[in-house]
Amino acid sequence: MEPDEVLKGLREKRLELTQQLEEIDRERQQILQDVASLDHAAAVFDPSARDTKGRLRDGHVSTLSFQRHELSQLLGDALRKSGESLAAAEIAAAIADQKAVPSADRETRRWLASRVSVALNALERSGAVVGDRTSGDHRVRWRLARARLSSRIDAA
Repeated sequence: MEPDEVLKGLREKRLELTQQLEEIDRERQQILQDVASLDHAAAVFDPSARDTKGRLRDGHVSTLSFQRHELSQLLGDALRKSGESLAAAEIAAAIADQKAVPSADRETRRWLASRVSVALNALERSGAVVGDRTSGDHRVRWRLARARLSSRIDAA
């Protein structure tokens, strides 16, 4: 086999798998919305039924969802808008407000905060953001890396 043929085959397989992932993401979002609808319907009949949510991998079923790369975009927007470094909790709160998550929905806000932390660490590894760690403390203040690197968030 010629190297060009191999490369073409690899690209086709990658495209196929990417399309499969996108379909799975759409399916997952639909299932999450269906579960949330069932929870809301059960709560009409019995308000305590809200505690019977099905548990997924992380133990939380959230009605909050993001499109592909949307969380990275929102992280970058929050950091650009602030003009200063922010803690992950501050970024998560800004995103929650933007996505209209009620402040009383502490479970979803806690879930979002953990997702924001994971995303920030991934963006730090790619060089798009910088985490400034204070000595003797585990707190991190996040800021965009230099303009050249922060464009990776926009390209995501």
